[in-house]
Amino acid sequence: MGQALPLVAPLALAVGLWWLFTGAVLWASHRRPSGQRQAMVVATLACVAGVALAAESAQMPSLLGSYLGFCSVLLVWCWIELAFLLGWVSGPNRLPCPPQSTGWTRLMMAVGTILHHEIALLIAGLAICLPAWNAENTTAAQVFLVMYAMRLSTKLNLFWGVRNHYDGFLPGPTSHLSSYFRRRGLTPLFAVTAALASALTVLAWQQALSIQPSWAQARDAFVASLFTLSLLEHLLLVLPIRPERLWRVGSA
Repeated sequence: MGQALPLVAPLALAVGLWWLFTGAVLWASHRRPSGQRQAMVVATLACVAGVALAAESAQMPSLLGSYLGFCSVLLVWCWIELAFLLGWVSGPNRLPCPPQSTGWTRLMMAVGTILHHEIALLIAGLAICLPAWNAENTTAAQVFLVMYAMRLSTKLNLFWGVRNHYDGFLPGPTSHLSSYFRRRGLTPLFAVTAALASALTVLAWQQALSIQPSWAQARDAFVASLFTLSLLEHLLLVLPIRPERLWRVGSA
């Protein structure tokens, strides 16, 4: 029990910021154009600060370094997600998927809708992970890699087919993306990715519970918390509920 107590704060912070930042991005993306531009200015400043904090935290093998590393990635991630939802960094293809498109054609068109977003993620990943190369505190790098891998899994499942599409989360500039989603029951892809996410979540919590310095335990707790939240996001794709009810989004 005593070994688990240090994990409570990172878990609580991860859940709280996940809900808060997701809601903030959705709220900003559904505002009027002037409000969207203002939100992008704020998000851009936060992103620059996040990149700087990620590099700084890599040289800080301490609790503060682990917390800064985690928060820095969320600041960068918020900019990427908001820029994507607003269509600023999405892809060259902004057309709905033709009903007759299948197979390779549909895949290439779908890739075209998110190509610039994927490039932005790779650039952000390099900016966050390179400073952590041979550094002692790799919190920021590990957090980013977990978020990137699990988000890629979600995108693949949406493309292949799931029950819930998160259609209500897409504002006008990216509403065409929903035409590339399929509405299906459980698929082999979902079964494999959900099983893998579950296994990684268990392993991550086991690592977080191992005996190690407090800052390393906080790092592993953040990673395990994100695996848990990502598993929840996967389950929301198939459970008979409306994910939109977790956040109330409207125009402003």
